Amino acid sequence: MPSILVIGPTGLLPAMAEPLRQAGYDAMVETHRPVHWPASDVIEFANLATLADACDAVLLTGPWIRARETLRSAGPLAGKIVIDATNPVVQGREGPVLEVGHTTSGAEVIQSMIPQARVVKALNQYTAEALATGIALGSAMTTAVAGDDPDALVFVTGFLDALDIDWIEAGGLKAARLLEPMALFLQQHVDHGPAQDGFTPLDTQNVISLNAWVGRG
Repeated sequence: MPSILVIGPTGLLPAMAEPLRQAGYDAMVETHRPVHWPASDVIEFANLATLADACDAVLLTGPWIRARETLRSAGPLAGKIVIDATNPVVQGREGPVLEVGHTTSGAEVIQSMIPQARVVKALNQYTAEALATGIALGSAMTTAVAGDDPDALVFVTGFLDALDIDWIEAGGLKAARLLEPMALFLQQHVDHGPAQDGFTPLDTQNVISLNAWVGRG
């Protein structure tokens, strides 16, 4: 049974747990800060590295700075698949801006932090909360997928299929240099409703734009 560790804000795992279980996944959770979970679900933050080592893959969600700090506690993640659903967004003078871009991306920064892991960019246009809500409601969702390791891409696309999320191949990890500013653009200029610490879902009207952005249109 493939196993995945979901790292992010409270509330993401419950929405994912049932569809993942039905697809044959063993899903576990770690939150960015202590929360009150049922006793069977509580995982001490100090045990993150041990927990990550026991999983096949890690889904990293949430705000950029907090996600990077959490990742440092997860150990080297050698050989693990890391699904990067974050964006390198910080607060600038006039609003949210990308901390890195043009010649690199947040995904590539994460890959440099854990060089023995296999990083795949996906789901970064969704906040953890919006992703959980979309899964729970059965909303139509689409994401681009970018990565350099073929086996990791197979795992991640299978994971997305299990959640009934459509996906588009965007190429190697460098494609994140386009996907991350696209997510910031969508947050600022596309009306999907309130956004909290990240990016709201793409609706079906914007799948064409996503295809065009990654060269599939």
